[in-house]
Amino acid sequence: MTEDNIKKVADILLKNKYIVALTGSGISVASGLRTFRGKNGLWEEYNPQALEISYFYEHRAESWDWIYKLFFEPLKNAQPNAAHYALAELENMGKLNAIITQNIDGLHQAAGSKNVIEFHGTTRNLICTKCGADYSRDEIDFSILPPRCAKCGEILKPDFVFFGEMIPHKAAEYAYHHAMHCNVMLIIGTSGVVMPAADLPRIAKQNNATLIEINLEQYNERFFAPDIFIQGDANVILPKLVEEIKK
Repeated sequence: MTEDNIKKVADILLKNKYIVALTGSGISVASGLRTFRGKNGLWEEYNPQALEISYFYEHRAESWDWIYKLFFEPLKNAQPNAAHYALAELENMGKLNAIITQNIDGLHQAAGSKNVIEFHGTTRNLICTKCGADYSRDEIDFSILPPRCAKCGEILKPDFVFFGEMIPHKAAEYAYHHAMHCNVMLIIGTSGVVMPAADLPRIAKQNNATLIEINLEQYNERFFAPDIFIQGDANVILPKLVEEIKK
C-alpha cells in the first residue's frame, strides 16, 4: 500500500506546478532531534512553561538553562537527513515551490533548500532584549549562560517564537499566500494541532489543494484531513518519492 501511495503522490507532483511542503519536528528525528508531542516527545519530560514569553522575561536565567538543553545543545551535532535532502532535491527539480517549516533547527537550509519560510523563527540568530542587536548563533559562547549582549550587557533571546508571541509578520504573510495558492501541500512530520500553523492545511484545502501527509502517526483531532496519508518515516519515504519522480 505504501509503495502504491508513493507512486500515486509522484504522479500528483508531476501533474501539478504549485507545490509546497509544511514540515514539523518529526522530519528532524533522524537527525537526532526529538519531537515535541507524541511518544518520547519533549513535553513528556519538560514543562513547556519555560518557553512562555512572560516566563522568559520573569526568569531569564532559569529559562536559558532549559533553552540550551532543549535546543542549542542537541543542535551542536545535528546534520540534515535524507528527508531534508530529498526536499532540497525536489526544489532543484522544480517540483517544490517552498517549504513552510515549524522547525527552528535550520536543517532545511543546511540541506540546500532555498525558499524556506521559518514560521516559528530560528535558533540561528539571537537578539538583545534591550538594544535589539542581532547575533549569529556561531558568535555565542554558550558555556556562559545566560548569553549577554556585547554592546549593552543585556540578556539575549533566541530569535524564535515563544508561546504568547506573534508569528513573524513576513513569515505569516508568505505562508498564508502559499497555502491559499498551492495545488498540492505535502505535510511532513507535524502533529497538525499547533495553531496557527495547523490552519495552513485547512486553508489550502479550502482553496482546492490536494493534501498529502507523511507521518509516523496518524492524528485525528485536528483541523484538516489529508487526501492521501502515508504512514512511515519521511527519511525513507521522501527519497523513494524523488526516485519515483525521476523515472
